[in-house]
Amino acid sequence: MSDHDGHGHGPVAPLETRHHQSASHHGHAHGHGHGHGVSADADRRYLSAALALLIVFMAGEVVVGLAAQSLALISDAGHMLTDSASIGFALMAMRLATRPPHGGFTYGLKRAEILSAQLNGATLLLLAGFFLYEAIRRLLNPPEVQGDLVLITALIGIAVNLAATWLLSRADR
Repeated sequence: MSDHDGHGHGPVAPLETRHHQSASHHGHAHGHGHGHGVSADADRRYLSAALALLIVFMAGEVVVGLAAQSLALISDAGHMLTDSASIGFALMAMRLATRPPHGGFTYGLKRAEILSAQLNGATLLLLAGFFLYEAIRRLLNPPEVQGDLVLITALIGIAVNLAATWLLSRADR
């Protein structure tokens, strides 16, 4: 390997030296071990908080959806179920992926993330089939939906989704 940059400009400093020179040039240096990322424990806390928030709202949405006879609320609760399952699977996969390879798991358990995505996709397909059936049934025999309960729940849902989005954005791993 040559110590020249290939453009006739003379010797090239090692990468680490170039990084520190560049960082110094910009007015700050990043030392080893100093990072701006979120730790895995913080990620778990944010994901767990978002999961708890979604599960509580989902349960409330099912109760109000049944009381109001609203397929919109019940189907949104199904959507919240898949969102919650995704976060739950992500938490489980994070834990499994950190385990070292052992026994028959010679590649570790990093494929748990892929399996969790497949399971979530299957759940989504099953829910879509149920909601399609229920929508057709309701077209043939429409129930009396209590719009005031649906509206109040939807407004609360906006706040819950904003809070969950904020929590998820904090967990950047």
